[in-house]
Amino acid sequence: MQKSLASSLAILACSLSLSVAAQPPAASGSAVKLPTEVRKLLERVALCDHLAGEYDAVNSPRTIEVSRSVELNRCDFVDQELQNMKKKYANSAAVLQEISRAESERSE
Repeated sequence: MQKSLASSLAILACSLSLSVAAQPPAASGSAVKLPTEVRKLLERVALCDHLAGEYDAVNSPRTIEVSRSVELNRCDFVDQELQNMKKKYANSAAVLQEISRAESERSE
């Protein structure tokens, strides 16, 4: 039980630290104020992209940790959520620009 709790706390700490480090910069150096839900989604996108590069072919403890973090952060759903945000904020050029930037970084 303690090992499981310690592992969960380690995953959470890793997710939080990566989330803070992965905060998207403001577009073109200007202070763009994004809606909280958009900002949080873009942070998740960056985190999920990072986690995707962490998988190992072997069923190692690290791979299990990464898989849990992917599940915890709902990484399988970020593409659909990006599409939903584009529809919701179709009239916001700043939001659309940041989403487009995030999508183009994902495809690199």
